[in-house]
Amino acid sequence: MPTVASPDYEQSVTATGNFLERNPLAKYLWQYKHYYLVSLIATLIAAVISLLVTTYLVERAISYISEGRSISALGQLASLVIVAGLIQSVFGWSGRWFGSTASREIEYYLRADLTKHFLNLDQSFFLKTRTGDLMSRAMNDLQAIRDMIGPIASAMGRLIIVLIVGFLVLLTMNVRLAFFSLAYLPLIGLVIAFFEVRVEHRFNAVQEQLSILTDAAQESMSGVRAVKAYAREESEISAFASQNEEMRKRAMSLAAYQAALWPVFVVLGMGTTLIALFFGTPAVINGELTSAQLVRFILVLGIISWDLMMIGWVISIMQLGLVANKRITELFRQPPSIENGDTSLENHNPTGNIKFRDVSVVFDEAVVLDKINLEIPLGQTVAIAGKTGSGKTTLVNLLPRMTDVTGGVVEIDGIDVRKYKLNVLREMIGFVPQEAYLFSDSLINNLEYGQSDPTPENISTALNVSRLSKDLEQLDNKLETLIGERGASLSGGQKQRAALARTVLKNAPILVLDDSLSHVDTNTEEEILAELKTYMNGRTTLLIAHRTSTLRTADVIVMLRNGTIVELGPHNELVKANGPYAQLYKEQLAVEALGVDLDQLKLDTTIDGSETR
Repeated sequence: MPTVASPDYEQSVTATGNFLERNPLAKYLWQYKHYYLVSLIATLIAAVISLLVTTYLVERAISYISEGRSISALGQLASLVIVAGLIQSVFGWSGRWFGSTASREIEYYLRADLTKHFLNLDQSFFLKTRTGDLMSRAMNDLQAIRDMIGPIASAMGRLIIVLIVGFLVLLTMNVRLAFFSLAYLPLIGLVIAFFEVRVEHRFNAVQEQLSILTDAAQESMSGVRAVKAYAREESEISAFASQNEEMRKRAMSLAAYQAALWPVFVVLGMGTTLIALFFGTPAVINGELTSAQLVRFILVLGIISWDLMMIGWVISIMQLGLVANKRITELFRQPPSIENGDTSLENHNPTGNIKFRDVSVVFDEAVVLDKINLEIPLGQTVAIAGKTGSGKTTLVNLLPRMTDVTGGVVEIDGIDVRKYKLNVLREMIGFVPQEAYLFSDSLINNLEYGQSDPTPENISTALNVSRLSKDLEQLDNKLETLIGERGASLSGGQKQRAALARTVLKNAPILVLDDSLSHVDTNTEEEILAELKTYMNGRTTLLIAHRTSTLRTADVIVMLRNGTIVELGPHNELVKANGPYAQLYKEQLAVEALGVDLDQLKLDTTIDGSETR
């Protein structure tokens, strides 16, 4: 069962507000500023020891050799070099540890916040966004951000310190030689700019293709039954291979530039040493420098050169991290179209009175529901019928606010549903959707998803109402059986009944069944309806169905056509009226007389009597 890590404070990332509110990474960097400050100080100390102490001791050692000092004096210097190296290592490790710890903590909170943000977004966002793209951003992009703010942050801090301190040391030794050695630093800046633009563009292309590739793999694996049923394995392999080849090309293009960074900066770094030797040797001959000082000068220059060689790696990782952060921030700034209300139930006992007043819903300029007026008192069961696309599912989705009205008001207990807190509103409603979604977990954990720690009696009731109790003997471990991804080990009818049992166990005052028995055989359906009749007593129930055996159990039947109510009334009255419902009923009776289930024929019976396969 999926769980969400909970940070110690509320996530607040919006498209407006101050800088920290609009940039989640900046917010956490500011929170962990003390870690990075300690990391910077430790790195500074390690760099100073390396540039000042160690190189000075080496210079003294060479001078001692030139002066013919004793072995014991050289031994003392050697001991000091070892001690300085150990101290430098401790501070260097500390700098990296604090930086890496902060980066992994920030990655943890960003991933937790992103997951919470995903769950706060409405379903329209996920209908427009590829799952593979979201997975890629949540995994690969967050890892790129962690790399940027962890070891790269420490490396960048060390680089800046080494360049400043090292240059000052060189200036104190010989100003002319220092300027000659570092004269072509602007060339390095131009090379950095050249690679920066190209790496960013190529990384963007790689991440986009990775999202497509991930999505393709996810769809193939999720739809493996359809792939095998239509013998499309070779087609899927070919399609994946094509996308994989495109991924390889883009990745190789990025790798070509990343691979070139290191050797280019090695050459640039070695150039400083050559310049030092070229101009330093005459200085030693002229007496401006001693040989020991030249050696120290080259050692300091070597340290600077080494860090300059690392700049290629640093720039590359930083570019990847900055692009990844841009992609993650785009997700955080995606606002939910369904806003949370502020009404709780502290002083309100929900009953289940429902009212639709002049309700209209428009999707992309297409009218799905138009001026719906319907009142459902407490305890009444209302069935909703109509052809595909008539607005049945949209109507019931308005109750838990899976969709919001474009016009009009939906009320529960006299309160506009938009004023309820979303978690409060949805706790009042037990919803069984058309497609039963089960998690890759045990059957019992799926049943308890909507109600933690239910009693054994409640579980028994839910299993009995859904008639899932009849199937437990077929399962190896009964309720503890692992049912696979999306309940792959269960049949379509078993999945629907498991979803129904989960909703029954929730024990909400309002029950919504959206064609939730379409895959259940007729005999089992009749048994479930008989059990549901008792369970629905005192609950407000809305059910969508095509079978009249289900529809006639309702107190009132609502017939929809093109988003409007065309008939409303009890089963017997609508049959006598000889309207659209009567026509539907007659056709169903004719099919049942032949001993064939309408759903098995995959018929979609329309209100005016026509049929489409």
